[in-house]
Amino acid sequence: MNHFYLRVIVPVSVLAPVATAIPKYAFLPPGYRVLLYYLLFAGSMNVVSTVLAVYKIPNLCLLHFYTMAELALLSWFFAKTPATGVSAKGLSAITVLFAVAGIVNFLFFQSLDNFNTYTRPIEGLIVAGCCISYFYCYDAGIRPPGGRAAANCIIAGILLYFSCALLLFVFAGAVLKENNRAMRMAAWNIHATLVLIMYLLIAAGFIQCKK
Repeated sequence: MNHFYLRVIVPVSVLAPVATAIPKYAFLPPGYRVLLYYLLFAGSMNVVSTVLAVYKIPNLCLLHFYTMAELALLSWFFAKTPATGVSAKGLSAITVLFAVAGIVNFLFFQSLDNFNTYTRPIEGLIVAGCCISYFYCYDAGIRPPGGRAAANCIIAGILLYFSCALLLFVFAGAVLKENNRAMRMAAWNIHATLVLIMYLLIAAGFIQCKK
């Protein structure tokens, strides 16, 4: 049942925000279109990862490249959403530096066969910081595209996942080294549930998005 939840239910849940966004694509704000690209990318990577796991082919290497691409897409989303109050040039610089750090990490510190416990927490901090910037600008009265209700749901979903999963990323190395299957499964179940909640909140945001 755990494997069905982790490998089927949660990955398939990405279809919820995708299915709500595609019919509205013509009038989605630019940032939300980028978010749709991110969801399609995440869903595709989940399919590839699952197929590799079924055929018992190592797939951990994908996570290193996924992390770099994920930050790039989410940075693009924040840069295209003025209400977040973040600098597009600053995010571009951060994305490039993070990609360089990711490459250095798997070349010299954590090989592609290991979980990237150094770069994942850094990514979580960057994305959570962008979300917090949005809620700071909220008080400044900057109106988000698509309506405030839509933006609140989407940003809250992203913030919830990356802020809570940040602790899992930090302690992932220790958890993976523990010879305790129940502990490892509990950690992955918590992570999967956070992903599920994020997808559902993003879907709710797309539903409330106005022209």
